[in-house]
Amino acid sequence: MEFRDETCTKTAVLAITKDNVDAPPTLFTTYDTSAGFRGCPIWQVARATSAATTFFKPIRVGRDEVEFVDAGFGYNNPSEVLVDEARRQFPARPRLQVLSIGTGLGDVVDIGNSRMDIIRALKKMATSSKNVAARMEDQYGDSDQYFRFNVDRGLEDVTLSDWEKASKISAHTKNYIRESRRGIERFVRHYTGSVEVHDAPTVAELIGENNNESRS
Repeated sequence: MEFRDETCTKTAVLAITKDNVDAPPTLFTTYDTSAGFRGCPIWQVARATSAATTFFKPIRVGRDEVEFVDAGFGYNNPSEVLVDEARRQFPARPRLQVLSIGTGLGDVVDIGNSRMDIIRALKKMATSSKNVAARMEDQYGDSDQYFRFNVDRGLEDVTLSDWEKASKISAHTKNYIRESRRGIERFVRHYTGSVEVHDAPTVAELIGENNNESRS
C-alpha cells in the first residue's frame, strides 16, 4: 500500500539523509509527493522515519534509492518544521491549533572530563527536544494555539532500548495525565470549538478511571 493517499488526512513524517545529516529533513507526505518518492509503500516510509542509527540499518527509498535514517539528530521535536509545512498547506487559515506530545523529559546535559563524556553530552544535545519546545512556547504559549504535554519526571533513565519498562512508562504517563487534567481539558475545549468531533474520550477515560470504578 502506498504512503501517498490524497483522500486521507494530510500526514507528514520526517527523516534525514544519511549522506548529509546536517541538511534539513525530508518530509514524506501523503500529498504532493515529489516524483522521486511517488509510489513509496507505507512500510518503507515507516522504516525511514524510525531508522534510529544504533537500532536499525538505514534504508534506501525512492526512485534514486536515497539512503535515510530517522530524524532524531536535531528533529526529535518536529514542531517547528511541521508548523512551517502547515502554513504552506493552509495559507488561508489565520490560526493553527498545535498539539505537541513529548516522550518524557530527559536528564540535564552535563559534560564530564573524559572524551566519552563529551561525546555523550553532544549526543544528548543533538537529540534533545527542549530548545524547540522552549521556542514554540515563547512564540505561541499565550495564544491558545499551542499545547504541549510531556511527562516531566520519572522517565529520565528510560532509553529507546528499554522495551521492558513499559509498565513504568504507563504508570508515570497516567500520573502525568491526571496531574495535567486542566491543561488537557483546556486543549480539548479549544480544539472541539474549531472542528467537529464525535465521541471524544474524557480525561478520566484516558487514564482508565472509569474502568477502575466499574471494577470496585
